[in-house]
Amino acid sequence: MLSLLVACLLPLDAPPELPSRSPEYPLMGEYLSITENGSHQVAPASRDREPTVGLQVRPVPDVDGKASYEVVSHFGGLPGAGWTGITPTRRTVTADEAGESLQRFFRVQRSSPTLHQPPPRGAVVLFDAANPSLEAWKDGATLKDGYLKSGATTRSTFRGQQIHLEFWIPLQVEKLDTWRGNSGVYVQDRYEVQVLESFGDVIRENGSGSIYRLHTPPQNMALPPMQWQTLDITLQPATFAQEVKSGDAVMSVSLNGVPLFEEVTVPSVTNGNHLEESSYGGPLHLQDHGDPVLYRNIWLKRLP
Repeated sequence: MLSLLVACLLPLDAPPELPSRSPEYPLMGEYLSITENGSHQVAPASRDREPTVGLQVRPVPDVDGKASYEVVSHFGGLPGAGWTGITPTRRTVTADEAGESLQRFFRVQRSSPTLHQPPPRGAVVLFDAANPSLEAWKDGATLKDGYLKSGATTRSTFRGQQIHLEFWIPLQVEKLDTWRGNSGVYVQDRYEVQVLESFGDVIRENGSGSIYRLHTPPQNMALPPMQWQTLDITLQPATFAQEVKSGDAVMSVSLNGVPLFEEVTVPSVTNGNHLEESSYGGPLHLQDHGDPVLYRNIWLKRLP
């Protein structure tokens, strides 16, 4: 489960953190309910215990010129931390109305437990935020604020692999749904794991952490934009006998430390791929979809 943290400490040699909150939308974030006795818990309701309610408050385009939010209520707690799976309720409110709604809630700032996860023995470090270098990436890869911008492809190719990376998505209030903070991690440049500003959104087949349009996440584990999030991916490649496919690729995906898929079959490449399936490996590609998504702390371990 995700850690409940006020802040995440960085190594002393890391670049300065990008902002994690927006001054224009100070209520954006996650909240848990306060019980009648002033405490809180993440536990099922019972005869003598109030049910916990988790809120995700996300900015949406202004209504009648007023800053507006969508307030998403989760019964039992937040996704990955108590939510029962009952479909959340949603309502769009003004900033003043949102403030009133939050009087019996307290803010939590969660961070992924795999942030700054060190590479295991034998892993290849593709991008280290403490020592930014584009050596592992093809020409055209660029930096911003010491981080790797989307639109980068590795020079090396890989078959079976374990990947860890961290990504940062901007706040784009004027956009909605699949147009917010769109990028993607193309494993072998064949299979896309979606990167999207999905915080508080409905569960989608192309939401953050999905295997694009092939496997839909069971829950939405996206954290608010403007803070670092993590993807951890493993790929067992498709098998071939004399270049005739004999077995599908198998993938596992965790978003912000919560497993979404564990060894699911991937029967085909996903849309936007640059390589078709074959017995040969492919590069790691970070898709540029026109949004300023940043990456850091990327390592990859080849699997037998």
